[in-house]
Amino acid sequence: MKVIIENPEVQTRSGKSANGRDWTMTTQHARLVGELLAGPLELTLAANQPPYQVGEYELNLEKSIALSQFGQIQIMRQLDLKLVKANPVNFAKSA
Repeated sequence: MKVIIENPEVQTRSGKSANGRDWTMTTQHARLVGELLAGPLELTLAANQPPYQVGEYELNLEKSIALSQFGQIQIMRQLDLKLVKANPVNFAKSA
């Protein structure tokens, strides 16, 4: 399954949780491109993780999902993406 990054910009949100702890979440917009599933995708970046560069990535599904304690599939907070093709050109016209 492909993930296309068209823009290296990130969005950062922060605040305080109900128990008073500070939190910060950094996300980056992408596009998911698969045979049966395609559409916009919001990637959550780990703390201090640099943004993904513009390009085409392959989603490693086995490293991006886990089994819960109840045996259900869960999507990991940070997806495992491998750069396939870096490209500074906007993919919107070619994909």
